[in-house]
Amino acid sequence: MFKLKDLIRYFGIPLIVVAILITTFIGFRTQIASEIQQGTYQILRESALQQKIDVVKYLNMVVQRAEIITEYNKNTGKITLTETLRTELSGGDANEDSNVRVGYADLQGRVLYGDVDVIDVSQKDWFRSGLKGKSDISLYPSEVNSGRDDVLISIPAFLDDTVSGVLFAVLTNNTISYLIETTAYEGKAISGVCDSEGNVIFTERDFEFGYRLENVFSLIQDDSLESGLTQAGLKQVMRNSEERDFYFYYNGERYYTVIEPIGINDWYVFSTVDGTTADTIQRHVSAYVSAMFLIVFAVGIAMILEAFLHERTTVKRLEQDKELLRQSSERYALINRLSNEVLFTVNMENGNIDFNDNFETMFGFSPPECSIDNPEECAQLVVESDRPQFAQFVERMQSGAAEAHEDLRMFNACGVGRWKHLEIYAVFDNEGHTKEAVGKISDIHRQKQSLQRLKKQADSDSLTGLLNRSAMERNTREFLAGDGKEAQHAFFMLDFDNFKQVNDTLGHAEGDQMLVAFAYAVKRLFRTGDLVARIGGDEYMMLMKTIDSDESALEKAEQIRKVMGKVSAEFKVNVTVSIGIAMFDRDGKTFEALYKAADAALYNVKKSGKDDCAFCSAADIITKQDENETED
Repeated sequence: MFKLKDLIRYFGIPLIVVAILITTFIGFRTQIASEIQQGTYQILRESALQQKIDVVKYLNMVVQRAEIITEYNKNTGKITLTETLRTELSGGDANEDSNVRVGYADLQGRVLYGDVDVIDVSQKDWFRSGLKGKSDISLYPSEVNSGRDDVLISIPAFLDDTVSGVLFAVLTNNTISYLIETTAYEGKAISGVCDSEGNVIFTERDFEFGYRLENVFSLIQDDSLESGLTQAGLKQVMRNSEERDFYFYYNGERYYTVIEPIGINDWYVFSTVDGTTADTIQRHVSAYVSAMFLIVFAVGIAMILEAFLHERTTVKRLEQDKELLRQSSERYALINRLSNEVLFTVNMENGNIDFNDNFETMFGFSPPECSIDNPEECAQLVVESDRPQFAQFVERMQSGAAEAHEDLRMFNACGVGRWKHLEIYAVFDNEGHTKEAVGKISDIHRQKQSLQRLKKQADSDSLTGLLNRSAMERNTREFLAGDGKEAQHAFFMLDFDNFKQVNDTLGHAEGDQMLVAFAYAVKRLFRTGDLVARIGGDEYMMLMKTIDSDESALEKAEQIRKVMGKVSAEFKVNVTVSIGIAMFDRDGKTFEALYKAADAALYNVKKSGKDDCAFCSAADIITKQDENETED
């Protein structure tokens, strides 16, 4: 028979605890709702902060790039300065449909060059600020009927350390609006940017209240705001550049909202979510808490009974486990001291991820607080273009895979992306279930750089540094089969005329120098994404991507001929260049077809007197085939 004191010993305190838990649970239901509401505001605040970071980072990046351009091109003239800015901000594709307009104003405010619709900006605040040597970000009336202003970036231009004018660029409203993309609440929350008077500046494309909403205060009236807050009070908060969370009612629906000052002019980011979405979480959490309470209660009773029946065995086992844990901890500490790699563990039950002390040594800052179920904080460490691979890595972890490996670039404290190798292995229990996972992060930046250098060397012509024939062929095939299959491109075949006299009169060393000089000059004629290669001797090959007409290809060919003329003059020899041009996909859809067509056009130019350029025709191909058959 069990004694009364034993029953009290095992069940008395647990029953008191259960009674306290029940009382606390009932008494704090309102508090739970309040905490969940604060959690809603926190989620929205983080969303607003992310939109703020994206917008500010982009605008500051544009300003910095423009300032660098004015610094390194300050002695090149206003046209070169303006066009360099246009090329940089449009990604090298400065056409009439570009989202960037640029201009240059002299000290009197006259717009001397550009594609904007004003000729005098002397009374503009941003112009006056530029004359004082300060860059500025402001709004600019849109030239299209978009309903919202564009963004103007102005930067002072210097000559001999003195302001000589103001360089400016106008970005379309959509350029900034497309940066705003809210992922909170599975994308059901919405965000935008307004000024302190509530005038809407930028919004998401699928803004719930309509893209034509002009002022946020048209939705927020005194009788629709939460108790104790008025529209005038909210405006005053915004004029004071303060952040604030609140809710209001619109069409019978409650909307939770957070406003966050951007730090540029008087602009604010606002993020909002409807009550139906947010309160769903509250209901789910309440149900979850209730279920957890019942689970905890049941588990507690089971544990009490287990302890009552197996006290001695349990105590002995705990002592043994304690010793094993101590030994394991010592081994883990020694491994940490002997390794420069970041080790981490994942608790598969709650998803928590814990890093060792080497994390701060490798990255320069404390490890983020994230879990396998909510890896967003960790994802921020990964370079954006590598985040899809990181998401796949996390999915393999979540699916319970035995192991996973991935190479990614991750930011350090200086904002530099370095290559890391991530690997993780699952730890299974006796029943084959994954209870834990252990992994490590290794720095492989030097290995990656070595591989990239080797690849570049393998793809480059050893004399000129241009692509070699095999790299040109491979890159052209991949482009035509992928991103370039829907556009028009020009394929050039080049061959020097009379180059043999250079080697005969000046020597092969001087001939090599001429090949290098021509390669350097002709490379500058093409955009970053175009392909330029030396395929052997004095033969060159180019692919000019995404052009609008044959005239663009012909104009480029004439530029190449002019470059050849300058190089020839420098070396004081009479060397010209013949050029054959084939158009994708008119003359062919594959590398072989374009090569054959351009070669036939080049052959025709050579046969017709050299020093010219020509497009391919069906007659050229037939003539070349006939000549080849005759030679055979």
